[in-house]
Amino acid sequence: MLHYKIYHYENDKINAEIIQLYSKVFKVDFRNDFQWWYLNNPSGKSMCVVALDNHHVIAHWAVTPLPLNIMGNKRTELISLAAMVDPQYQGQGVFAQMGPILLQYLTNNTNYSFIIGFPNDNSLRAHVKYLNYVPLRDYHFIRFPRGTSPAARNYELMDLPVAMDNVFPPNNLITLNRNGAYIRWRFGNKEKYQMAVDENQRAYIFTQYKNKIDILVWDYGAGDEDIIALSDYLYQTFNPESVCTWNSLSFDKSLPRDERVYHFCICLLNKEQLVVPNIMNPSQWLLQMGDSELF
Repeated sequence: MLHYKIYHYENDKINAEIIQLYSKVFKVDFRNDFQWWYLNNPSGKSMCVVALDNHHVIAHWAVTPLPLNIMGNKRTELISLAAMVDPQYQGQGVFAQMGPILLQYLTNNTNYSFIIGFPNDNSLRAHVKYLNYVPLRDYHFIRFPRGTSPAARNYELMDLPVAMDNVFPPNNLITLNRNGAYIRWRFGNKEKYQMAVDENQRAYIFTQYKNKIDILVWDYGAGDEDIIALSDYLYQTFNPESVCTWNSLSFDKSLPRDERVYHFCICLLNKEQLVVPNIMNPSQWLLQMGDSELF
C-alpha cells in the first residue's frame, strides 16, 4: 500500500532515492542540481510530497520559494519543480492522490499565496486537473536569424559581480525580484551561465548547450532591438548553430518558432485573499526564459 507524506529533505536516504528517481524518469544525472534547487535556495527551503511504497520513494512533487516583485511590493511565493512518478507506477492515479496533499499542507501551514509553474504539453492536463492550475499564457522558443540587427554593438563578457542587486531593476509589473542573492544562486554556475553587458550597461545572462545559445534573462529596460542585437553578437562571438529565447517580447511575431511550448500557469492557494486583484491577468506578468526552473 502506498503512503504519502510531506517531506522537507531532512533524510539523506530519502534524498538519495529522490535523486535516483529523477535520473530514472528524466534520464539525467541530478545530483548537483538537487543540492542547488532543493537545499541551497537563499529564499527558503523547498517542500515536497513523496509517495512511498515499502519505504521506497516512487513519486515526488516539490515547490521552492521564489522572490517576486508584485507591482513594486517584494514578496516570496512558490514555483513548482519537477513532478515525477516511477514508470512502474504511472497510470495508477499516484499523482492524483499526491498533488492535493501538498496543496492542502501549503494552504493550511504556510503564508504563501500561489504557485507558478511551466508544465509542457505532456503534463499540462494533469496539472490543471489535479493541482488546480490555471493556464495564463504560452511560452515558446523563438530563433533569431543571423545578421538581423541593423548595427553592431559593443558588449563585454563579465562574471557575475559580488553584488548584483541593481543590475536588473524592478518593474511596475509582476516580475522576478532579481536581487543579488537570487542572481548569484540561480546563475552562479560559471560553467553553465555567462553574462554580457552592453554599452548602456544593460546586462544579459545566457547559456550554451551543445551548439545552441539560449538568452535567459535581461535587464528589464532592454527591448526587442536590444535582444536582436545581442543575438548577432552571440553568433559572431561563439558561432552557434542557433540563438534562441522565449517569446517574452513582441519580436516573436516575425521570427521563426523553435521547439516545444511551455504553459505558464498559476495555482492559487487562497482564492479569497488575492495578492493583487489582477494577478490572473497575463498582461500583468513579465517573465523571461530564465525565470522558470527549466534552464
